[in-house]
Amino acid sequence: MDFEDAGDDLAMMVNAITVNEHIQRAAGILEYPLPKFLGRKKEVIRLRSEFVCVYAVLVIHEVNKRSDYDASKKIIDSFLAKSRQYYFNDIEESISDFSGLYSENVSSYFGIMEQDNSMLGLSFHLYKAIGFKDFGDVNKQLFLSELMSYCIKRTNEILDELFGSDVGAITSVFDAFEDEISSWKVDAATAALEMVVAYSEADHSKIDELKSKLTFSQFQTVIRYLDRVAVEEEADIDVSPGCYHYSFHEVLDCIVECLEKPIKSALKEGRNNDGNILLTCEMISYALAFFTIKDIKVEEIVWNTFRAGVENRMMLYVSEDVIHQAQASKPPARKNVFISYAPPSVRYLDEMERLIGPVKQSEELSAKFFLDHFGVNENDLNCDVLKDLDEVIFDALAVCRKHVVADVQGMV
Repeated sequence: MDFEDAGDDLAMMVNAITVNEHIQRAAGILEYPLPKFLGRKKEVIRLRSEFVCVYAVLVIHEVNKRSDYDASKKIIDSFLAKSRQYYFNDIEESISDFSGLYSENVSSYFGIMEQDNSMLGLSFHLYKAIGFKDFGDVNKQLFLSELMSYCIKRTNEILDELFGSDVGAITSVFDAFEDEISSWKVDAATAALEMVVAYSEADHSKIDELKSKLTFSQFQTVIRYLDRVAVEEEADIDVSPGCYHYSFHEVLDCIVECLEKPIKSALKEGRNNDGNILLTCEMISYALAFFTIKDIKVEEIVWNTFRAGVENRMMLYVSEDVIHQAQASKPPARKNVFISYAPPSVRYLDEMERLIGPVKQSEELSAKFFLDHFGVNENDLNCDVLKDLDEVIFDALAVCRKHVVADVQGMV
């Protein structure tokens, strides 16, 4: 890994932990009143912008702590450039003055970072920026502190890959974990300790049972502890590959998000609606992931799990006509006969696999390659659209090689 790769990974990490789904989940835990219909999307983006500002400061602060000026500058420049590509531009589409707000907020947050109890100060500042008017709810601020701690942890994991980890940084991981859960209710603390044992024994059914006894933030605390044990003490613990690599869903989410704008500009009017745009983005993201995996030997059950996950993603955008066609093509049910039907989205995966199957070199996967398939003449497009799409495809392939392959290979 070089400095630019580290900056790219850091931007990917911030993007992954601030996707709309995570922001809405955090808003629910914070009991923040999001609009139910009109204005909901815009408010989620506003909340995302606030988290992005805080996380950017935390990332930059950790980078500066770990490296000299020249190395820091290269990492941070890459981080900010990729941040603009992954999420800054999208936020600016909804918040036109985001650049000014970002500069103002980041300046304030850096000032807080130089004070004592900086995490408490940051959580309070973020609490107010989100829109709460009271003097601060301790539990909500603690939850915000946990989110920021997770960002710091992930940042240092990425920097560890670049610089090497400092194993002596934590004197007693378990003591720290025990201290953290000592304030929980007895049932929750017991469930947390039992979950640690269940992970060490790879007892997934027990883990699923215990998860229901923990809140979202408590479960994240257990996962953070297990991850620290695996990294700091090299323990033989069966933790999900997602603790070390982004899951293929996180990667595909990011690719779809980056593809959406250039694809929207490229598609003809006849296909230019959100459902078709997102379905096309999902198809291209699967094609890129498929290219990186197709020549790797994986267990059949693993491949089916990966493929089923993508099928479910695409089902969100399959038109009613396609669903009705699939239903109409079903043979009549017969007594005592089990019939298994593939979801209508399978046709799109098959389409991409037929397209990508003969491709030997990644250089063949260009904007023109995909636009030709979708019936778009490159001569009708602005050069900037083609350039943006080529850049996204190039970056997406690199990310798939690193994270999707690792996630699929790590499935058991």
